[in-house]
Amino acid sequence: MSKSFNLFLQGQSSFSSAQLSRLKAKLKKNLTSKISLTANDYFLINSEKALDADKLKEVLHAEETHKDCSFYIGARLGTISPWSSKAGDILKNIGFDHLRIEKFVGFNLVGFEIDDFQLEAIFDPMTQSIFQKPPLEFFNSSLSSKDQRVIDFCNKGIDALKTANSELGLALSNDEIEYLDIFYSNEKRDPTESELMMFAQANSEHCRHKIFNADWSLDSNKVESSLFDLIKKTSKGDKPHLISAY
Repeated sequence: MSKSFNLFLQGQSSFSSAQLSRLKAKLKKNLTSKISLTANDYFLINSEKALDADKLKEVLHAEETHKDCSFYIGARLGTISPWSSKAGDILKNIGFDHLRIEKFVGFNLVGFEIDDFQLEAIFDPMTQSIFQKPPLEFFNSSLSSKDQRVIDFCNKGIDALKTANSELGLALSNDEIEYLDIFYSNEKRDPTESELMMFAQANSEHCRHKIFNADWSLDSNKVESSLFDLIKKTSKGDKPHLISAY
């Protein structure tokens, strides 16, 4: 079995003092003068061979630390963040091969507990996970079908879908939730979180362009072309210098 090397580094502050002040106002229900909130970037590096720790510290402006934070927020388990992909490419170009890296934000709280936070202000449940301790096993974590959360639709009905929509950050509309309610009622089974997430993405504005393809009017007069048609119209005709179009 090949040996794997891990390095966990503390980077610079994740937010300016002004940003931290705004975060405190968002996150804390009842502010007091005694509370303290700090947040730093943390980098988990995994490699199949020995790491040049000093060079990585210099590149990332980071240092090794043995002090734990109150909690960490980072990429959702089983996923690779866009930041990780880009940072990995950059590090590869400066000589760090066979290396994986992920960034987390570590929050330190003094004077109040995590339960007092309004975490939705800083946490996206669709793409992120919360870690109560340093996520040193992040790269060794994998999700299988057995790990799937099953939504208790058969017992709780549409309320289970509404709860999942909120907790998973799916941004489903009421019409979409009602559609799923009818579908799973006919199927007589519970959905998994992956099914709901895939539906949310496939049916999203980004994929379907529902708004851009909708009927619309200007000064009470219906416009024949949708917004998407008007965008595509810019590529019509003889345009030899056009390389690509939206």
